[in-house]
Amino acid sequence: AAAGAAVRYRGGDLIVWIAAMVFIFSAAFVPRVNIAVRDVRSANVQVVQNIPLGIGWPASVISRASYWLTESFETAFGDVDAARYTRFGVAFPQRVVTTMLSVKPITADGKMSLTNFTERCIVPEILENSVKRQELLNAPDINALISTNGWVNPARRVFMNNKVLTCTEATEELKKTLEKTEIPALESRLRLKLNVGVNAALSTAIPQAESIMLGVSRTMAESLRQSLMMSAIPDTTMTFAAKAGQAPLSAGVAIARSQGNLASEINYRTLSEMARSALPKLRNILEFTVIGLWPMVFLMMLGTGAGGAMVCRAYFTLLISVSLWAPITAIINYLSLHLDMEPMNQLVNSAGGVTLAAATMIRDAGATSQAMAGSLLWLVPVLAYAVAKGSDMALTAMTSSVLAPAS
Repeated sequence: AAAGAAVRYRGGDLIVWIAAMVFIFSAAFVPRVNIAVRDVRSANVQVVQNIPLGIGWPASVISRASYWLTESFETAFGDVDAARYTRFGVAFPQRVVTTMLSVKPITADGKMSLTNFTERCIVPEILENSVKRQELLNAPDINALISTNGWVNPARRVFMNNKVLTCTEATEELKKTLEKTEIPALESRLRLKLNVGVNAALSTAIPQAESIMLGVSRTMAESLRQSLMMSAIPDTTMTFAAKAGQAPLSAGVAIARSQGNLASEINYRTLSEMARSALPKLRNILEFTVIGLWPMVFLMMLGTGAGGAMVCRAYFTLLISVSLWAPITAIINYLSLHLDMEPMNQLVNSAGGVTLAAATMIRDAGATSQAMAGSLLWLVPVLAYAVAKGSDMALTAMTSSVLAPAS
């Protein structure tokens, strides 16, 4: 600015620019403010002190505008809490389905009790009686089925909780063990696996998610009991077959098939895992970097004179782009969820509930939906930048660069 004014013999320009610099410094850098950063999911608030007003104010405005847009979209959608991106993240109902169907006992008492009971009281029944085997495969509530009078053989004995019990007695003992020991431990584990905040109502969110995706109404404890039985029976059947030297028994194979495999999902899952781990960090890095560069941007605007408008426009394009990530993600989450609801509800209805026979199809459908939702998240930076830039060239350029790592 000084050189340009000297060459052109226009000292007035230099005075204007210096005055503008002094004004901006006095208004934007001298005043200090405190910024309260609130994590919506965990309800945690952290205060960052002594921030220059010129950095703290735009950061606050952009963050509030982005959150307001996201909440406005989700309020308009009218979904329950379990379907809201701001509460539980992307594809939460789909994640609940796949996680619940892969639940296994984690406490020593739960593992021992469930394994012994299944091996001594359930497996012999399904190997000897084809009717009971079919009932077990199609039971939406395995605990209720095996508790019916005469389903387990009262003459058989099982060692459980340091006691020798009949299978009839062991049925009630197993329920007590699961309710007192196993299910509370699983709740804590599920909170970590589903990435749910400490203060979130997990006991309410999981039934809501199952109601949306599967069309079933049950408590979280009922869901966990069914999931534990659905994982224990195939495992114990194969172990029993191996001990008997008859592996694989036809019944064991038929039931073990319900465990399924997700190898066909590897392509979608790669994109999903990359999106889950990389995109939140990438967004934070971008936002922090753009906000942190604000002083340099204003100096560039002053130094380039009339060309400062282009610098300002490019800077605010980036700011607007970053602020649009959350609203666009909420829209993608809504669409991916509601496109899956009807087919998965029909699948569960045709199977008569969440049963062993339908477990593979339900698990595969939920995993596919979850993986697809994750891969679609790679479109968020592309769409956000294209909207902010207002250019089809921006869309083409960003698409090729963003998807390059996945390719």
